[in-house]
Amino acid sequence: AKGFNAATLYLAKDTTHLVLVYWLCINKKLVSWTGQKIQELFSSLLNMKKAGLMVRIDIPTAPANKKSAVELAQSFVAELSQQFSPEQNEYIFGK
Repeated sequence: AKGFNAATLYLAKDTTHLVLVYWLCINKKLVSWTGQKIQELFSSLLNMKKAGLMVRIDIPTAPANKKSAVELAQSFVAELSQQFSPEQNEYIFGK
């Protein structure tokens, strides 16, 4: 996939530590949560169909390995994008 920005969070609760990476893509466009709500409103008002995905990757990690977990997610996304056609990639990663 071409380069793009995805939200990346580090979550910790008790003994659970996660790096969470996610993004939203609607009609082949990357959108924020606000953009998603606007798209839903217009689609509803205009009775339009839309193709939408939320992709989320959770990587269990230790606090000292956050950077490695992010690098693993980047590598996974790069390899994943090579498994799809250009058209399919647009639905997942945007244009």
